[in-house]
Amino acid sequence: MSVQKARSKPKATATVGVGIYALPSGRFQWKLFIQGMRFTGVEDSPKLAEGARARKRWEVENGKATEPKEEVRKKRVREIHAQIDNLQAQLGHLRKGDIDDGDFVAFEGLASRWLEHHAQSVLATTLENYRTALRLWVVPLIGGMNASKITPGDIEDLYVRVQRSVQAKQSVRSVLNGTFNYAVR
Repeated sequence: MSVQKARSKPKATATVGVGIYALPSGRFQWKLFIQGMRFTGVEDSPKLAEGARARKRWEVENGKATEPKEEVRKKRVREIHAQIDNLQAQLGHLRKGDIDDGDFVAFEGLASRWLEHHAQSVLATTLENYRTALRLWVVPLIGGMNASKITPGDIEDLYVRVQRSVQAKQSVRSVLNGTFNYAVR
């Protein structure tokens, strides 16, 4: 019986220059960590790797560089978690009696009232995106629930199930934020 080692990413075998490493594939990886941002790339020769690294350094130093995709993704995840925390706080206000717990207020009806109230202050395309988010995602999943009984878990389940474009997720989040803010008033 043979035991196989788990495969790992090929590691750089030799340092060619400052921040430039030769890979087993014969290509050259460059790395740059500057102003709290990390950049990497792979080129065919050490000279190309050195040039790409120098270009990126120049872009950062002159304000032309954009954040790496991984950094943008991490920042977006932090923003979404902050928004979930905000929604959870709003749900806490709902449970404290801002909406009479004796009355059943369906989330769908509350969201519809918010949308009517909010319709004059947004563009037609934004309004259509909100209506689509309500129709496809919000109403089927939490529309029939009592607005004051929706839990943070319900909101998280909704976010997990919205597996469309970033625009769809943003529209759902905007509808939830707007509806809960409207309810708290």
